[in-house]
Amino acid sequence: MREVREILVDVARRRDVINYTQLTKRVTSYPLRPDGHDFHAVLGRVSLDEHEEGRPLLTALVVYKSGEMSSGSGFFEMAKTGGFTFRDPDVFWLAELNRVWDYWRGGGGR
Repeated sequence: MREVREILVDVARRRDVINYTQLTKRVTSYPLRPDGHDFHAVLGRVSLDEHEEGRPLLTALVVYKSGEMSSGSGFFEMAKTGGFTFRDPDVFWLAELNRVWDYWRGGGGR
């Protein structure tokens, strides 16, 4: 989880996004597949940990490889589990993505 978080913080500081495949390829400590249950569990835990620390949902940076640039359904399910409510998933995702970029642009702590 720590390695995934570190990669995502780097992506956030560059004000960028990363797709599921790119992220799994960058993780060297444990083999992960973009469609694997383990990978999605790690993403959920990273975001919920960030939320518990008062930071935005870091995994908003993780998007589909093709098609519309947005997070997958697991992101929205995790957000609801974390107590977030929203009517429009796309509006919520875009707002959270901007919160992540804004937080980490300023150094964002650790």
